[in-house]
Amino acid sequence: MNTEVKQTIWIKPLTDWYKVNTDARQNTINENTTCGRVIRDHNGKWIVGFYKYIGICSILEAKLWAVYTGMMTAWDQGVRQLEVETDGREAYKLLGSKNKSIGNQVEDSLAKKASSGELDVRIIHEPPQSVIKMLQDEG
Repeated sequence: MNTEVKQTIWIKPLTDWYKVNTDARQNTINENTTCGRVIRDHNGKWIVGFYKYIGICSILEAKLWAVYTGMMTAWDQGVRQLEVETDGREAYKLLGSKNKSIGNQVEDSLAKKASSGELDVRIIHEPPQSVIKMLQDEG
């Protein structure tokens, strides 16, 4: 078992732009998937976070759901200049991005919060206590 922990560095978007970081998880026993996202401004300030239970699907489908839901939530929050970041290489390829994949502990933590059966997106306007240190460490 590999127990190596990778340090994640959040790279800020251009001035007056926002960034949505997304992640998805799949339960290896029942194949249920969840996703988590956070939108931050160019200073790294938390704008909104969210998580969602998706159901049974592939991890690629879950990552694409995470990107889609992240973009829709950003739009609903009035964000029009948005950079999207996910840790799924296959998702990047399907979306035509040339960016490299980057993991993110905050989004992974939010994805873990989604529980089975809750199909609605859960919006979080303040960062949960469990991710504040991670946000500070990332950038």
